[in-house]
Amino acid sequence: MAQEFSTGNALYESGNFEAAVEAYNEAINKDDTNTLYLLRRALAQAALNRNTECSMDLRSAFQANAAEATAILDKEAETFRQAAFQATLKSVLEGLAAPAPLGAAAAASAPVPAAAAAAVPALKQDWYQSDKVTVITIFAKGCKLENIKCAYEPRSLKTEITLPSGVVHSLSFHLWGEIVPAESSFVPMSTKIEFKMKKAQPVQWQSLEGDGSHVPATLMAAPETIHVAKPKNWDKLAEEEIKKQGEDKPEGDAALNELFKKIYADGSDDVRRAMMKSYSESGGTVLSTNWSEIAAKRTEIKPPTGMEFKKY
Repeated sequence: MAQEFSTGNALYESGNFEAAVEAYNEAINKDDTNTLYLLRRALAQAALNRNTECSMDLRSAFQANAAEATAILDKEAETFRQAAFQATLKSVLEGLAAPAPLGAAAAASAPVPAAAAAAVPALKQDWYQSDKVTVITIFAKGCKLENIKCAYEPRSLKTEITLPSGVVHSLSFHLWGEIVPAESSFVPMSTKIEFKMKKAQPVQWQSLEGDGSHVPATLMAAPETIHVAKPKNWDKLAEEEIKKQGEDKPEGDAALNELFKKIYADGSDDVRRAMMKSYSESGGTVLSTNWSEIAAKRTEIKPPTGMEFKKY
C-alpha cells in the first residue's frame, strides 16, 4: 500500500481534508484503478462538499471493480457513514441502474453497476495535440453545459456526461503527460464536446494515456534560425568606386586619349566614321567628329604648330 495513501488517511482523521485529497491524488497517480484509493478520496471530497468530484471517484471505483467496491463499503461501513458521502453514493448507484443502499452495508446486495454501464453504447472519441494543448473530443449530440461535469487533475481527466435521453456516461482518462488544470476547459457543441487541456510542458505526447513510466519526451524543437545575408549598400559601393577612379584620374596625353575613347564609345555611327576617316587620312594629326564635312573630301595632314610634315 502506498505511503501517500496512509498519509491521506491520517490527514483525513485529523480533519485536514484538503491535504488528504492531495495525498490521495499522489497515491492514485501511481495506481489509478485502486478501488480503495478512489473510495477514500471520494470520502474526502464529500467532506469538502465537492459533490461532483466525489461522484466521479465513486463511478470510477465501481467501474474499476464493482464487487470490490461493494465489499469495501460493507467492511468499513462506519468509515463511510458520512451523510454527504452516502447521499452522493445513492445518486451514483441510481445513475448506474443499481438500487440505492440505505447504508454502506446495503451496497453488498447491489448488482454489478459496471455491467449495467457496459450495456450503454460507448461514445465515440478522438484526440489531437499541439505543442501547447491536448484536445479530447467526445461525440455526443445536443449536450447542455449544465449536464456536463468535468474534473481536471495534473495527470487525469474525469467527466460525467448526461445525454438528452437521460443516459449518463462517465469517462476517465489517465493522461500520458501533465496538464495545468487551472488553464484547462471544455466546450459543448451541437454534435460534440471538446475538452481542451493546457500542457504543463511543450512536449509531444506519444499517446493520449499512459502509466507515467515513459521517458520524458524531448521538447518540441523550435524552428531553425534562418540566417539571411545582409544586403549590400550598392550606393555606397558606387561612391567608393567613383572616389577610387578620381584618385587614379589620368593626366596629359593619357587624359586626352581617355576623352577620345569616351567620345568614340558614346558617339553615333557618323561620329565614329568621321573620327576614323579623319584620323587615318591625316596621319593622326586631325580628329574630327563632323561626318558631313569629313565625308566630302580627303582630310589633309595638319602637323602641330612649329612642325613640318615630310614624306620618306
